[in-house]
Amino acid sequence: MQTYYTRGVCYLRQLIFLLIVIILLLILSMFTSKEAVISPQFGFTACFVPGIIYAFNYIRKWNMYLSSQTIETIILGITVFIITSAIINYFSYRFKFRLGTIRFYEKNYTEVECISESIPAWKIIIVLILELLSLFLVLAFLISNFGTNISAAIYAFRLRSMNITSSDYVSLPGFVRLIRRIALAAGYIVMYLFFNGIVYKSKKNRIAEIVCIVLAFINGLILGGRGDGIQLIASGVIIYLLLRRGKYGSVSFRFTDIIKMIVLATIILATFAGLGSLLGRQMEFLNFNDYIAVYLSAELKNLDIFIREGTFGTSFKNSQTMMNIVNTLGSLLNHQEWIHSLDNPYHYIGGTALGNVSTIFYAFMYDGGYAGIIGYTALFAVISQAIFQYSLNVRTKKKIRFSILFYSYVWYTVIFSFFSDKFYEMIFNTAFIWTLVSWAVLVGFFNMKVKLKFVKGV
Repeated sequence: MQTYYTRGVCYLRQLIFLLIVIILLLILSMFTSKEAVISPQFGFTACFVPGIIYAFNYIRKWNMYLSSQTIETIILGITVFIITSAIINYFSYRFKFRLGTIRFYEKNYTEVECISESIPAWKIIIVLILELLSLFLVLAFLISNFGTNISAAIYAFRLRSMNITSSDYVSLPGFVRLIRRIALAAGYIVMYLFFNGIVYKSKKNRIAEIVCIVLAFINGLILGGRGDGIQLIASGVIIYLLLRRGKYGSVSFRFTDIIKMIVLATIILATFAGLGSLLGRQMEFLNFNDYIAVYLSAELKNLDIFIREGTFGTSFKNSQTMMNIVNTLGSLLNHQEWIHSLDNPYHYIGGTALGNVSTIFYAFMYDGGYAGIIGYTALFAVISQAIFQYSLNVRTKKKIRFSILFYSYVWYTVIFSFFSDKFYEMIFNTAFIWTLVSWAVLVGFFNMKVKLKFVKGV
């Protein structure tokens, strides 16, 4: 009994130590960024805190003993990210770095104007039709291939679409995939317009925008994954904060804002499990607390299991971090042996499934050990910090700002680093190129001044 108690105390001390260090790093990130709460280094550091806190409840149940190497890995990765971001931030302001017409430093003007009033309703309606078309095409595909039970069809599709090397692999037809990608991209545009109206107290097109956002959210869920839907919500938050900064010159939180965020987070957590059941996930064996713990804290345990195995480093053709690039090159160069899926084995403890994700550092350690942690984390920090500072550079009025959309997309990959490697998975991907193209077309469409005249027949 004493041994068991002593072991529990040891585990507790480890988590407390890790939590204290990360909180100190969080404070450091706030001092190294002018716009702390919306900066990449703050988001990257803060996202690990809830999972560590929630892990205190599972010290005994999950045997939450993290090896010193696991703790070192997490601290090293976060430290590298903060330092790299701080360096980019300092030198961009110090030397006024620019690339063509793009300035990666903030000018003295921050004021933007309401654009919602200038957007005609027919443009929103076109997007609404696009969202409905995407849903119709995806549902038609699922029903024709997997039956009329939508939940079962979604689950069957998800199982067969996860392993690209499997003989049972299935994917959406190219045209349907393209329409869905455009519809998802359009959700960000409408989210921008909606929050622009909120910030500038404009009610024009409000109902139509809400309907479009809901449809875009459903489009994100319709294939069984919750990532696209959650990303849209997370992106909406940062879009709102950046637009508020554009109006007021800084990001500040009122007490009511904090309450709203807490309520929103509570609602999301409460509906998370329900969404899983709706999408065909078989998670009935987990209670609510275990379900949330699997998504918040199990990543720490899974990373520890992997690190304890001590097998780090792989060839480029088997890379986890650059998998999408390798697979694309394999297809282009006809090297079929290069095409592979993520190596994310499921882990179990005490009969409980802990999932198959192990924080962002799993892929980096898998590919290159500590060198992978330093190199891939630093590159992530450089890109995300540059995009962030680009989003702060307000130069246009009454136009949808592409830079804010770009950063809102990256922001999701930053704050979900506690979960898995979203950045390299989603940014270094041909699908993201289509997203950028879709944004460019849609932003041009909404920014373009078009007047429609209806002439009565004689």
